[in-house]
Formats: sequence, C-alpha cells, structure tokens
Amino acid sequence: ETESDVNKAETLKKIEETHKTLNEKLTFLSEGRDPVSPVQIIIIQMETLYEAMKAGSLTVTYLHKWLKETCSELVKLEKDAAPNGWLLHILHSETKIKTWGNMQTVIYYCFHYQI
Repeated sequence: ETESDVNKAETLKKIEETHKTLNEKLTFLSEGRDPVSPVQIIIIQMETLYEAMKAGSLTVTYLHKWLKETCSELVKLEKDAAPNGWLLHILHSETKIKTWGNMQTVIYYCFHYQI
C-alpha cells in the first residue's frame, strides 16, 4: 500500500464519518417539519451534481446518465400532477410558460409564472 492509498483511505474514512454525522443531525433537525417534495429533491440533486461536474469532480457521462433517468422519473411526476386526461406542455423554459392540454378536446389553458 502506497502513501497515496493510505491518505485516500483515511480521507474516505473521514468522509464516511462526516456523512454519517451530518445525516444523523439533519434527520434530527428535520423531524416535525414539512417533508421536502420529490420535485424539490430532484432540483437540489441536479444543482449539486451539475456544480460537481463543472468543478471537474463528476464525469459528464455520470451526469448525462442521471439526467436521462431523472427525465424518465419526471414524466411520472408530470402525469401525477396533471388533471385526469391532461398533459403538461413546456412552451418556453426561459419565459416560464407552461400549458396543460386536454388530450381529448385539445383546449389549452396557459399560465405564466415568475420565480
């Protein structure tokens, strides 16, 4: 075992200990609070992974795979959020315009929101 391997093992052990401690503290602090929605979790994960990729700490391949899998999960969340028989259509992400389209009557209700 080289010095580099020993340092890496020690660092990994510290990371695991810190992860466990933070997980326990955060779990305790979140008790009795409103749960985070699945969409909020995805946003947090996506931003974290994207920043890690930009910093060179995450492979582009991994982020691409994660994004593709997440898009598949989002389809289910969109179906669950839509009224029965309706679909969500994103017209333009920059203007934040979304529509719900009734699949049978093709009537669209458009709403605009600001962040």
